[in-house]
Amino acid sequence: MQFLPGKYPLYFVTDHNLNAGRPKLEVIAAALLGGAKLIQFRDKVLSDTEFEAEAIAALELCRKHGATLLINDRVAIAKKIGADGVHLGQEDMNPAEARHFLGPEAILGISTHDEKEVQAAQTLPVTYINIGPMFPTGTKDHLHDLGLNEVLRLASLNSHPWTTMGGIKQHHLAELFQRGVKTVSMVTEISLAEDVEQRTAELLEKISATKIQAGEKTQEKGQGVFAAHPISRGENIGSFEGTVVDHPTQHSLTLEGVIVESTGPLRFLNHSCAPNAFFTGRWLTAAHSISTGEEITIDYLATEKIISNGFMCRCGSTKCRGWIGASTSSATD
Repeated sequence: MQFLPGKYPLYFVTDHNLNAGRPKLEVIAAALLGGAKLIQFRDKVLSDTEFEAEAIAALELCRKHGATLLINDRVAIAKKIGADGVHLGQEDMNPAEARHFLGPEAILGISTHDEKEVQAAQTLPVTYINIGPMFPTGTKDHLHDLGLNEVLRLASLNSHPWTTMGGIKQHHLAELFQRGVKTVSMVTEISLAEDVEQRTAELLEKISATKIQAGEKTQEKGQGVFAAHPISRGENIGSFEGTVVDHPTQHSLTLEGVIVESTGPLRFLNHSCAPNAFFTGRWLTAAHSISTGEEITIDYLATEKIISNGFMCRCGSTKCRGWIGASTSSATD
């Protein structure tokens, strides 16, 4: 399974005790409703039997929301339940053994904390590395925090996609994404929030806004805006689901990272935006209002082989759900 930096800008990692007294699965469900698409199920306390039962429930939630589920450490359970992959610590199963056991398609991540570990990971059969801790954190209080400059330096020493975690809060996001971070892993900023769904949506909105600002500057230099992947015929290329962050005058959600390789129409489906969804985008031929439950095809102005894009969906409800997909007759194979 492909793991692209930035495809999952927010990576929620669970913890046994850090859920503000709520069941862990309740917190996961709320994060998914808020828009999280990458979850790592981590629990160092539960027995294998208890862990497996909760992991199965977490996987069902992730499948329902089109999210990816990684299992922390327990490789056998990950394979047994059909999770998308595993994240390993330095003292967990050898990554080569895990890769052999899980197969070539599984997502396999490993934690790194210093230059030696980052360089050693270069030759490992992993999908991505995590570099951290970024800032001081109670979940990894035995490790020395690296800081942003050191994390970026270490990332430059390894060709694998990378994520970072450790003490990252909402107020850090703008600088991190402006400086080149593509995916941040968070624990307590999400799990201890009073309203997990709302906090997750706020975090994604902050990341989105930062990337748009950076994209506008990049576009002025003629280098493109966002990065994602080419679409196939009929593929769902831009799903959106969850609570939309309140705007002073309207509810809005920005969809980014849509890439098209040929000129042609896109299909827009308004699942539950009420009374309608209003789609705009600089590469659309016109703005379009779509009633609840309606699906329409909209002409899309793609004039170069690869164009990055962003769309704005505005609606009158506090929840926005739907998808954007390629027309079956227009996108590339």
